[in-house]
Amino acid sequence: MNNDYKLWLGGSDLLNDSATVWTVVLRPISDEGFQIINLEERQKDGTIDMAYYKKLLSDEVGQAEESIYNPSAKGFYILEYVGQANSRDKHALWKQRVHGIGTAFPYIWCGAIWLALDIIDGDSLSLSESHLLQRVLTDDMRLNMLAEADYGNWYKHRDLSFLTADFLGLPEQDPKRIYGTSGCEFYIHPAGLSHDGRFSAMKYLDVGQPVVFEAEPNNIHDPNAVHIYTDYGSDIAYIPRQIASAIAFHMRHGVSYTGIIAALLPGEQKPDDAIAIKMTAK
Repeated sequence: MNNDYKLWLGGSDLLNDSATVWTVVLRPISDEGFQIINLEERQKDGTIDMAYYKKLLSDEVGQAEESIYNPSAKGFYILEYVGQANSRDKHALWKQRVHGIGTAFPYIWCGAIWLALDIIDGDSLSLSESHLLQRVLTDDMRLNMLAEADYGNWYKHRDLSFLTADFLGLPEQDPKRIYGTSGCEFYIHPAGLSHDGRFSAMKYLDVGQPVVFEAEPNNIHDPNAVHIYTDYGSDIAYIPRQIASAIAFHMRHGVSYTGIIAALLPGEQKPDDAIAIKMTAK
């Protein structure tokens, strides 16, 4: 009997008060890699709370190797051994890699893509992780990850050069197109939350709250600057500079944008990671 493992990935859609739970059966094929044997998706009404996570562990999970609940993103990661009793596989390297991917998934699902990218360790990824990301995430979400890696608040984070279109199973392209294609939805982390008392005002914000975008062509620091406000005029932050260059260009050519707060994560270490905003180009 093979020494298979089951990877449980739970992520909440905070905007729609729903969740998805993936179960992926993995088979180690070397110290570095694994094979995806089976993959199933389960939809859940309501977000994932600690009670649901504990019930899953007690009722459905057998021999848990690792189990982590993320209270801020309302998601979890569990690695379960489902192979022959007393014959656990010894491939420690791929377990370590799966751990990185597993802990990143709850952030991906609630739109906090930068936090996910900051967890994934590009130095140790292989084609196994590439296949897993392609099987579980939609094309648009993988393109959004690529765009954030190229154009988000990159200067605060590790080298993400490993995250290429080929690794994510996408055609070679400039991911900036996601910011201007009509009907496209994408997530961003705004910049500048640590200035002007903006971070302390987070307690007045809510997930699902609409936001508006105002171009500032006369901004002395950046003529492409795009300011983000709540629907009642409270200052939130700015669209990151490299993303704003695309957004401002499209705004000048008639594209309009709507936005909504997708996640509030004030417990994270970097202020600019604390808010995820979902934007739609129209």
